[in-house]
Amino acid sequence: MKHLILFLIVLLAAAACTPFSGPETLGEFKNNIHCLEYKQGMPWNEIKNSLGTPEVTPIPQIDSGLSQNARIYKGKTVIFYTKPQKIEKNGKMRFEEVVYKIEVCK
Repeated sequence: MKHLILFLIVLLAAAACTPFSGPETLGEFKNNIHCLEYKQGMPWNEIKNSLGTPEVTPIPQIDSGLSQNARIYKGKTVIFYTKPQKIEKNGKMRFEEVVYKIEVCK
């Protein structure tokens, strides 16, 4: 019994010494990073000027056509903004989470 009480005291002391950081708000998270909001059809140069040169530019896949390309940025943060949207499923109204905005951050 003595060992259990001693263990609990040590455990509580260790927990009291650990710094507690609560959850971050989106504003606090984005405070030290630069983000670019993605918009459908935006010019590639706008993205490149904001995020820099991509780390990887793979060659197009054989069946995709030579005009369709991909750019890969490694180690970037992507933020998906979501909201509930009403949908009808099996005759019942439900709420489904949908993405309404995307930001890519460095």
